[in-house]
Amino acid sequence: GVETVDLGAVMADVIASLEPQIVRGGIEIINNVQPGHQVAGEKFLITHAVLNLVKNAVQFTPGGGAITLTSSSGEHSTVLAISDTGAGIPDYARERIFDRFYSLPGMDRTRGTGLGLPFVREVANLHGGHVEVRNNDGGPGVTATLTLPENRS
Repeated sequence: GVETVDLGAVMADVIASLEPQIVRGGIEIINNVQPGHQVAGEKFLITHAVLNLVKNAVQFTPGGGAITLTSSSGEHSTVLAISDTGAGIPDYARERIFDRFYSLPGMDRTRGTGLGLPFVREVANLHGGHVEVRNNDGGPGVTATLTLPENRS
């Protein structure tokens, strides 16, 4: 069912559940997600979409790297951005990262299932939003942005 979902609370849950990997990877998490940024949707699905994006960032960020989480409110939507300092997406993979079962090896050389980003895109579409993943301009790493329509209560 559709409910009001607080992205700050979702992000806190996601970070808590990934804490072992974050600590093991020696990664700094800079969480600037504002409490009170709310969207309307299915909390379970949105939480899993955010989890997938942060998990990707953790997998591709080298030790000593950082992941910055921010949220911003547009006119009718809320944008969640997850920015890492990893190697970035190689050119050959750029068009394919949303393909089902396509995956790149992470820092520990293991590959994901390749279901993360297609799932995130499905969730975004279901909620009338969208997801974008692109290399950072002029710097290392990738930024994933998840845009979801704001809560219209």
